[in-house]
Amino acid sequence: MQKTHTFFLFTGEQCGKALEAAKLYTSLFKNSEIKDIKYMGPEQQGYKEGMIAHALFTINGQEYLISDGPGDHKFSFN
Repeated sequence: MQKTHTFFLFTGEQCGKALEAAKLYTSLFKNSEIKDIKYMGPEQQGYKEGMIAHALFTINGQEYLISDGPGDHKFSFN
């Protein structure tokens, strides 16, 4: 059976705060951890070094994905 994941995308003024958010969320709940982080480097257009391309974390065993999303979006967070 295929899994689905809740996905948090940080854009606009929130862009660059994905890792901070994942650390906060995982610190608040037992059985929670950041399992994998993929960083974007300065060679990626629109990204600043250290921004999160995508990360996988768990809250009480439930998996979530999170990412920074630079660029022109019609929203600031989803």
